[in-house]
Amino acid sequence: MIIHKWFFLSTTGKKRSFVNMKYSVVIGLGANLGNREESIDSAIRAIQKHGEFVSRSSIYETSAWGYDSQNNYYNVCVELKTALEPVAFLDEILKIENELGRTRSHLGYEDRLIDIDIILYGDRIESLSSLKIPHPHFHNRKFVLAPMNEITPNRVHPIFNKTINELLNLCLDSIQIRQLG
Repeated sequence: MIIHKWFFLSTTGKKRSFVNMKYSVVIGLGANLGNREESIDSAIRAIQKHGEFVSRSSIYETSAWGYDSQNNYYNVCVELKTALEPVAFLDEILKIENELGRTRSHLGYEDRLIDIDIILYGDRIESLSSLKIPHPHFHNRKFVLAPMNEITPNRVHPIFNKTINELLNLCLDSIQIRQLG
């Protein structure tokens, strides 16, 4: 067995190593306020500090999903490998959202500077009050499935036992989606 050792500079300038990344994680990112592309790029740079970057989708533009808004979303999916356990990874994502100006209310869907969701975490299935893996709604959302299909079309949903490509083809979401590049 080959063991890869990856080094990243931490915020203190010291080397950190990630040995035997345990989990292949797919993350969905979206933004519909401010400089949407820069918000997503900043979030991805921050997330990369917690694992080995594998791939990134193109940007996809959609109208808001689940509520009315004049502001269209940019959506991207990324895949990375990490040694962090899911709850620890979620804590890091919440910090990143906060640092990038995300505010949360309990009013439901709303415009946002950045939104980061864990979609898949290896083949894990988790149902905690703070975290559901796989993301419980992604199979119904083209704005997640289209970019995810670009980077992991053959990845299998651990509950539905269907590939991302199959889920996209079965998806009844009527939202208009446009690949920007």
